[in-house]
Amino acid sequence: MKHLIDKFKANGFDAIFCKDIVEAREEILKRVKGKSVGIGDSHTIIDMEILEEIKKVACGVFTSLEDKSIQARRKETAQEIYITSVNAVSENSAEMVNIDSKCNRIAGSTFGPEQVIYVFGKNKIEPNLEKALLRARNVAAVQNSRLKDYDIPCRKVGKCLDCNSPDRICRVTAIYHKCPKGLRGIIILIDENLGF
Repeated sequence: MKHLIDKFKANGFDAIFCKDIVEAREEILKRVKGKSVGIGDSHTIIDMEILEEIKKVACGVFTSLEDKSIQARRKETAQEIYITSVNAVSENSAEMVNIDSKCNRIAGSTFGPEQVIYVFGKNKIEPNLEKALLRARNVAAVQNSRLKDYDIPCRKVGKCLDCNSPDRICRVTAIYHKCPKGLRGIIILIDENLGF
């Protein structure tokens, strides 16, 4: 996994490998100290149990983990630092993939904040971009639909059927080929399974 760090750097990101959640928490907390922070709806962040710690050191935290309103989602994407995870990563190209419904995570992770911290575990890594895209649709989106109890086909059959349901999760897919211009992107890769 450490070989991915150099690939992320070649794609214009700062990248850090952390052996566990404890190390990753330290990396995040030192970066958010005294900053305003937005956090997307992320089960990786939930698994890390870091939200309350961030609130203690940041100068303001806005997150759809606690407030699902559109207003809160807009606020979270307009902070100095935005923290999100990704649905999948291509090992051979170090490209990242996110699928979103309301698209606050995609918006906040591409434009607006001065810095974006992309944090994820080793379970998100797939051999190539094609498999990363499949993982985003058939693992992450399916798990999310089950967690939120959406009445959509993937929740029932366990794979994406490219539905037209009003509750469809797969509305926008972002592929992060390179770090967006004008943004400082910080990748924290953790040697643990986190989120889905």
